[in-house]
Amino acid sequence: MGQKTEFLPSNQLYRTHFLCGFKASWSKFMLCTVHILFGENKADDPNQVEEIKQIATFLAKRSDEPTSWSENIILLGDFKIFDPKDITMSQILSAGFEVPPELQNLPRTNTGTKKRYYDQIAFMPKDMRLQSTGNAGVFDFYNIVYRKEDQELYIDEMGTSYNVTSKGKQRTEAGKALYYKTYWRTDQMSDHLPMWVELKTDFGKEYLEDKK
Repeated sequence: MGQKTEFLPSNQLYRTHFLCGFKASWSKFMLCTVHILFGENKADDPNQVEEIKQIATFLAKRSDEPTSWSENIILLGDFKIFDPKDITMSQILSAGFEVPPELQNLPRTNTGTKKRYYDQIAFMPKDMRLQSTGNAGVFDFYNIVYRKEDQELYIDEMGTSYNVTSKGKQRTEAGKALYYKTYWRTDQMSDHLPMWVELKTDFGKEYLEDKK
């Protein structure tokens, strides 16, 4: 009696993660997309580590639930991982997810000057009918559109910012090239490059025979 109730704010995920189920021939699997909070833009930001831990652990438990629509879960998206040796990466793996070998040594997935491994695709290996074929990669669309040699084609579209900085300083030729490459064209497309992996989903009779 007489005690006051203290209400404390709950911690929320910065961005909502989406989970969706798919069926391809014999296989069912669920994809969960993530976009971890930006944080302090440094390796192993504690808030990023905690968010990755929570989502990976939650999904790992969900895959074991008897009522789960599928035990196969693919976790993918922007994890803000600077290096595969970072704690952020270990949170994915310690929850039971695996990154296929062909995805572990791919080139960077960001377009900045520093090599980062922000984006990952990890699998919860439960059903052997869902396997990687060994084919995977990172698609650099800037080899096709908004190429380095196309800079002059977009001068008019870039407007005054191409010539003058936000502080009113005239850009050098190197500064113009940097603005086009690092800022303007990424606003047109993205500062992340698409990562992909090819999967086998139909083992049919071959799989069933092996299970006997």
